[in-house]
Amino acid sequence: KAFGGVKYPLVMGGYKAMRRYLIDDMEQSIQELPFVMVGGRTGSGKTHLLQRLQRFVDLEGLAHHRGSSFGGLVEEEPSQINFENALAIELLKLRETSSTLPVFIEEEGRRIGRRMLPLSLHQAMIDRFPTILLETPMEERIQTCIKDYVIDLFPHFVSNYGLKDAYVKFRQKQLDGLGRIQKKLGPKYHKLIVRQVSEALDVFESSNGQDTSGFEEPTETLLREYYDPMYDYQSRTKRGGHVLHRGNAQVLLDWVEKYMEKSG
Repeated sequence: KAFGGVKYPLVMGGYKAMRRYLIDDMEQSIQELPFVMVGGRTGSGKTHLLQRLQRFVDLEGLAHHRGSSFGGLVEEEPSQINFENALAIELLKLRETSSTLPVFIEEEGRRIGRRMLPLSLHQAMIDRFPTILLETPMEERIQTCIKDYVIDLFPHFVSNYGLKDAYVKFRQKQLDGLGRIQKKLGPKYHKLIVRQVSEALDVFESSNGQDTSGFEEPTETLLREYYDPMYDYQSRTKRGGHVLHRGNAQVLLDWVEKYMEKSG
């Protein structure tokens, strides 16, 4: 049957038959679709760039998680099965509209929050999918992190918990995120950043959620001392596909437009 110009298969049988169909179809999509990954350092704005492209799958959106130690949202993460089903359906829709036009996805680790990428997809990301690299200055990365993990996220806490409890829950979330990476940060930087974040949260609350400047210093420390070294290591050891292009967001948008025309 066709809905909105996309043909959807009629699967005979119950839930198990549908689940089996989606798994098989997802594996076919992973093998056949011309994926291109959007890579770049934490805070470079990969998700924002991805959502400006014509054909993409937002893996973090499907997982209800932004992919870092601080990426958990207020909304509940889907079950693994529901995550895989939603991914399979997204890929099915893209394959039905075109099997030759590129599909852009964000470069991810195997785990996004509590959800796991299908092994075949993650292995293809490591072994063969090409990449475009988003290069963003440090200052812009800091502001992107603050926007994503404070400015845009805090209103979700307010709507779910009410203003008074939102500050308590939000503080706990930030400090829990630091606790998860304590060993890798080391005692020196963990103690420093906990103090800086705690002070930033105090200012944020006393300003009624208006002053986020206190997050700039700990965010830069986290990027320089934790996320960037981890990214450098993974780039050297876990990227088999070649880099198609690199540059800032506008450079990549211009390149993608030409690449899509050539692929079509």
